[in-house]
Amino acid sequence: MATVMGTATSTASSRTGIFSPRAGGEAAAAGTSRRPLRLCLAAPAAAIGAAGVAPVLLHGGFTAEARSLFVGLALLALAVVLGRDERPLAGLVREPVVLCLLALAALTAASAAWSMADGAAAVRAGLVIGGVAALALSVAWMTRSGGLAAAVGVIVALAMVEAVLGLASMALHHEPWAMVLGGDWRPAGTLEYPPALALLEVSALPALLWAMREGSRQLRAAASVGFALAAATIVLSHSRLGLVLAAATVLTYCCMTTTTSDGRKLPRRTWAFASVAGAIAAVGATLVLTAPSSGPGVEPTSGMDHGRVTEWGVAADVALSHPLTGAGADAYARAAADERAGGSATLYAHSLPLEAWAELGPLGLLAVLGLYASVLALAWRLRGDRRAWLVAPAALAFPAANLVDWPWHLAGAAAIWALALGALLGLATPRPRPPARPRPPAPG
Repeated sequence: MATVMGTATSTASSRTGIFSPRAGGEAAAAGTSRRPLRLCLAAPAAAIGAAGVAPVLLHGGFTAEARSLFVGLALLALAVVLGRDERPLAGLVREPVVLCLLALAALTAASAAWSMADGAAAVRAGLVIGGVAALALSVAWMTRSGGLAAAVGVIVALAMVEAVLGLASMALHHEPWAMVLGGDWRPAGTLEYPPALALLEVSALPALLWAMREGSRQLRAAASVGFALAAATIVLSHSRLGLVLAAATVLTYCCMTTTTSDGRKLPRRTWAFASVAGAIAAVGATLVLTAPSSGPGVEPTSGMDHGRVTEWGVAADVALSHPLTGAGADAYARAAADERAGGSATLYAHSLPLEAWAELGPLGLLAVLGLYASVLALAWRLRGDRRAWLVAPAALAFPAANLVDWPWHLAGAAAIWALALGALLGLATPRPRPPARPRPPAPG
């Protein structure tokens, strides 16, 4: 599937240009031909692909070893890019979203000095956030030089592989790539968490929709199979948030891309996709509103919200108990257990802003709120760029999911977000002008 998608995408992209960089980019401005350009981009693309794929396949990036591997690969990708050309990165580092990530990484690592938990874990958490920034910068350079194909290709290929693994494991009752939650088997893939798998499938939907609408016959057939796999995975994961995000992604994509790349209108297909999105939204809303108060699928002591509201109250109490610096990175579980006076506590607050407030104090909360605002602003800047809608839903879905869940702590899920975020950065930032060629001396 991934091979077919990659080959067909290359063919279709040459026809539509949606995956290609704008004319006049760094390589084009330098007069580089297409074949040498591909060779020049091969090493950065391989490094970026390794940084995006490895943490997903290795326990979703949850273990300390997987997180450390992600940091190393992300820094390697950045080093490879710097070896090609460091000039474009100077402007990218000054982007608000990058500055917020770097500030959050520095504060997280510095909290090792006062963290209630292991100081090494706090440093590692800071390095992971720094790795996300490094990978996003590398992808931004790649997008400006070679287009969206690398980032989108990795996201779609991973989504298809994980969907097959998750669905097959659910059918075979094979843990941990499938797991029992609320009495039902659900696909989890190597991320080992069904909502995180659903989020990955949501990230691939825009590219699959584009291929179904504008690709060649071979690409449309492959994309239709991929879309069916992604939709089945999202539904069977029982992730209500995944259903809502999928519906919003499909509906928004169809509303914002009502014409093909060559200007042809597709009203019938657009309304067909919009109808499907509305049906998915209706199903998701029905599941939320009619969820039983007891029985399979509902935790006996936490209700329909799975204890989120109670947990958010505990997170606020922890933050108020440590008003200046917070309890320290990766220390929420211990601080929450103390706040509950020995009662059971979850590992995470299931809300990134509240958890940052509890662990890093007001500065952490400000950094996370700045990150959310900068991601929204970045997507808004690109609202008129058709290419941005291939990655904008993924860049927005990840922060949205972290308002009510904890995929932030999965380095694999964060790596996928870094791919989408970096692609947006590459589309949004102007390319530096190449150095002017010296004029030949005047005769005489």
